[in-house]
Amino acid sequence: MFYLFILLLLFPTFILTFIPFHPPPLINKCSEFNSPHFPTSLIRNVSVPARRQFFKIISSINDTKSTIEINLNNWAIDNKIKKQYENFSLIVQQNINNNYENYNKWLNGEALILLKKIWEIRKDMSITRFDECKQIHQLLESIDPKLRCIIPIPHSFIPGPPPPNCFAPFNNLNEEGITSLPNLKLEEEKSLENNNEENSTTIGKEEKVEDDEEEEENNDEEK
Repeated sequence: MFYLFILLLLFPTFILTFIPFHPPPLINKCSEFNSPHFPTSLIRNVSVPARRQFFKIISSINDTKSTIEINLNNWAIDNKIKKQYENFSLIVQQNINNNYENYNKWLNGEALILLKKIWEIRKDMSITRFDECKQIHQLLESIDPKLRCIIPIPHSFIPGPPPPNCFAPFNNLNEEGITSLPNLKLEEEKSLENNNEENSTTIGKEEKVEDDEEEEENNDEEK
């Protein structure tokens, strides 16, 4: 009986060893943007002012993506790293294109249609990075959340982190009815000030009550 029990336990394991396992492709889980490619080696090999200039270029709200590419190329020339920057840009573009081709193989139906729309936005170099981010968000917000979670968002061709105010709820700061980040900060500071005033008023009342009680005790003793 004991041996039969052991065989029953081992039988499922024996069967599972002959079943092939194929892991699914690695795509982002419900994140609206993949981790951005970042030129760490390029940034490390330039001066501090040059690093600040790099972030200033990629953070521009008004410049189009094509203008940012031109400015980055000039930045690389000025800092004598033109060849390194060209190699980095080439590798990034190859990786983005390869990933997009793989996504086309993995997805179908509505997911594939959405991916192609996002890809067209990424390739449009006549818009700003903020407009790119806003258009992608609008697409993602217009679809079923379950579908949104399986869409791998292609990388931007511009290196570095997303542009300022890219992520919700701060991706539409210029629209009416949207509370901006500075306003939120002011509201928090105002709330803290009100709390401090209430606390100080409460403490003042408590001190006054204590003083009155002490005065009554002194009067009783004198009597």
